Amino acid sequence: MPWINAERCNGCGLCVRACPVYAVRLEATATTPRAFIDRSACVLCDACRDVCPERAVRSDREQVPEAVAANMAMAYDYVSRYETFVEQKGQLARTLQHFRVRLAVAERTIRQLEALGDRPVPELRALLEEDASTSHSRAN
Repeated sequence: MPWINAERCNGCGLCVRACPVYAVRLEATATTPRAFIDRSACVLCDACRDVCPERAVRSDREQVPEAVAANMAMAYDYVSRYETFVEQKGQLARTLQHFRVRLAVAERTIRQLEALGDRPVPELRALLEEDASTSHSRAN
């Protein structure tokens, strides 16, 4: 998911004009307008990133170290709430399971997206709707 490095953004608006789904807009700040990406509208096309002369539109790949550090801090916080080593090990196991589930979801999503291949949009929609209804009926 792209994000804006506000320190680099000069408010030129090229990213706004390049976005095919209108997910980027300029917002007023105390000094100059800055780009903002509506994450719920963004389709991950990177058009905004491709046109930015200041390289202010960044990739979330750059945030992996910070995300890992935040996850480790969260895990430490959870584990440190327990007094005994046995309790701490139990919490660590639960925290590991939490991340294993997130990993399994990501891996399954990647496999399903890769399996879609070069199918036309109407066929993709049917497959996605079918998968959603299958997943929903399994959950009930």
